[in-house]
Amino acid sequence: MNSQDKTKEELLNDLQALKQAYDALKDSYEENINQQKLTKDALRESESKYRLLTQNSSDVIWTLDNDYHFTYISPSVYQLRGMTPEEAMHETIQDTMPPHSLKVVYEAMAEGKKNEQMKIYHPVQIEIEQYHKDGHLVWVEISLRAMINDKGEKIGYVGASRDISKRKMAEKALQQSEANFRSLVAQAKVIISIVGDTEGSKFLYVNDEWSRVQGYSKEEALKLRPIDLVAPELKNKILDFASKRMRGDSVPYNYELKTMTKSGEVRYFDFSSIIINFENQRAFLTTSIDLTERKKIEETLRESEAKLRDTNAQKDKFFSIIAHDLMNPFNSIMGFSQLLLDRMKEKDYQGIEEYAEMIAQSSTQSMELLKNLLEWSRAQTGRLQYKPEQLDLVDLIGQYRMLFDLIAYQKSISIRTVLPPEIRISADRQMISTVLRNLLSNAIKFTREGGVITVSAEQRVADVLVAVSDNGVGIAPERLEKLFSIDENDSTPGTNNEQGTGLGLILCKEFVKKHGGEIWVESEYGKGSTFYFTLSLNERSSTSTE
Repeated sequence: MNSQDKTKEELLNDLQALKQAYDALKDSYEENINQQKLTKDALRESESKYRLLTQNSSDVIWTLDNDYHFTYISPSVYQLRGMTPEEAMHETIQDTMPPHSLKVVYEAMAEGKKNEQMKIYHPVQIEIEQYHKDGHLVWVEISLRAMINDKGEKIGYVGASRDISKRKMAEKALQQSEANFRSLVAQAKVIISIVGDTEGSKFLYVNDEWSRVQGYSKEEALKLRPIDLVAPELKNKILDFASKRMRGDSVPYNYELKTMTKSGEVRYFDFSSIIINFENQRAFLTTSIDLTERKKIEETLRESEAKLRDTNAQKDKFFSIIAHDLMNPFNSIMGFSQLLLDRMKEKDYQGIEEYAEMIAQSSTQSMELLKNLLEWSRAQTGRLQYKPEQLDLVDLIGQYRMLFDLIAYQKSISIRTVLPPEIRISADRQMISTVLRNLLSNAIKFTREGGVITVSAEQRVADVLVAVSDNGVGIAPERLEKLFSIDENDSTPGTNNEQGTGLGLILCKEFVKKHGGEIWVESEYGKGSTFYFTLSLNERSSTSTE
């Protein structure tokens, strides 16, 4: 059916449908136009906001194409680098920075390209130096990100540059301050260390003075536990202190500490510690002042004080001997000599032999005393020097036995010897003679008539042992400890009322000591005494027969 065949009604229906289609098309067109307008308005508003943001931001906003040519730079580049955006746009990346900064940029870009190949578009952040227009360098923090279109394709880069010169200056000042502090601490004459605050912690830091005093290098120190250096008798006390400090207990943080150095030397310190934060952990900052030299001085002073007391005692003893003991024999000599002269004048010869014997005995005692006084005086003033020589001790003992045989005979005392054929030693003949003379003289003095004195000697591994024994009166227990002390010693009369000073044993002790030996006595009161002394066979003596 053609159009002529259509009824009027059908034609009206077709016209109505056509009109509806037209209206729908018109509405769609108008909506599309309105949407485009809105999109353009939004885009213009977005661009306006972006430019407003970039133009007013203190950071420099910039874009690059895929060939790293600038396509936009915000006006704030003037504040950063002293040039207009137009001037900056004419630069290449190479023009903006020195070689060392350019190297950092290239490394960052290379890393960025690897990420882009993996479709990873993380932002890159670096710190570099850029040239200012006047030529000086400005520290800049750069953030760079790839720009991706709707298809996921990279179309360039957008970045921001921020001036961090003040921050870098502050960091540099802080680093310099820290370096200065570390240098000061390292070179300080105070001993400084840092130790972790857990039990068994090792050193975290030691300064140069610590290494110098303790003898360990800094590398060695970092492998050590502080408790390993503490003197054994103080370890438990120090561990207890440390444990209480860790628990927060109130305990002394300043005390005297005794340690052992790498070489084994004992050193003393005035030690203190405080709790600090070191490398993000709690630790003890310890400071110590070396007291070792002061301790040595104090010890020297104590020794000097003891020597001074001993010197005063010796001086008192010396004056006592001169004032009393030396005068008595001479008074006897003078008194008996006068009696002897009177009897001779009167030609009364009865008893003169007894007077002569008393004069001879007093003279002998005076001579013995004078010898000891002379030798003791020379020893105290340093004029008696140790002069060792090779000698046969057995032969020397034999000589003094013969010398004292006559004196012993007068009291009906016999002297026996128990000796090997020979004992070769290196010793000072005069000093050893003085020791033998005094011990034999004392033995005779305190042995009753008819008694026996025995002199023996034996060579041992490291020394020679000599003994002088008697079966005389012995020594009371309360006097044994005083025999070799000059400030407490007193003389006891012999069995025939022989007088002495007690100085002989003091000399014996001093001379034996010079030979690296010791002297002592064993005695039973009323039954006799044995005096022993040793002579060292180290570098001061020899067993050779040269």
